[in-house]
Amino acid sequence: MGWMFYHNPVDDVEAEIKQMCTSDSDEMSQFPVYITHHGSTWYVAIKATFKNKVRDNLRYKSDLTGSFIFACEF
Repeated sequence: MGWMFYHNPVDDVEAEIKQMCTSDSDEMSQFPVYITHHGSTWYVAIKATFKNKVRDNLRYKSDLTGSFIFACEF
């Protein structure tokens, strides 16, 4: 685990987190499915889907749709 410092103040923290956690490539797409916060800590559930439907990619075991959900903390 490491520390992240974000020096650019934003008006809408949730929108900024959505943008940072959304990506799409030839191999995988990912997007937040749930975002919440408690105090100054934000919690995000991100759904990642392998486009080639690989069921067992490296260390992760995906579901039948080729997806898995992981958590991030900001």
